[in-house]
Parts: sequence; structure tokens; C-alpha cells
Amino acid sequence: EQFTGLEGKFVELDETIHSFKEVVEGKHDELPEQAFYLVGGIDEAVEKARKTGGEEEQEDEGSGDEDAEQTGEDNEG
Repeated sequence: EQFTGLEGKFVELDETIHSFKEVVEGKHDELPEQAFYLVGGIDEAVEKARKTGGEEEQEDEGSGDEDAEQTGEDNEG
């Protein structure tokens, strides 16, 4: 909390073992690394990935616009 400004979370041992087991078994290999950052159990990581996945799609659409702008600049020069 001191360094991140975010409140810490306590995860019960059973939930920690369950989450670790699912990760080791490869059940969440599709999740981006960032989904696991500063979350509690695996359910929170899945939810975070779902939420940020939508934001990434919007960013990808935005980067297409930037490419179009760059192409326009290339045509001018």
C-alpha cells in the first residue's frame, strides 16, 4: 500500500492453493501477465483480464487511426 497506493488484500490459504493449482495446470494460459498484477485470487485475475481486454480492443482500434494519420503524413511529404 505504501508503494502502490492500493489497499492490500488477504487471500485465504485455500484460495491461494486453488489459484496456484489452476495456474500450474495451465487453465489460465490465455490471460495476459498484467491480469495477475496486484490481484487476490484467480477469479480476480480472470475478471481483471476480462475488463482490460475490452480496453485493449479499443486501444487497438485507436492505433489503426494513428496509422491512417501517419499514412496521410507520408503522402504529404
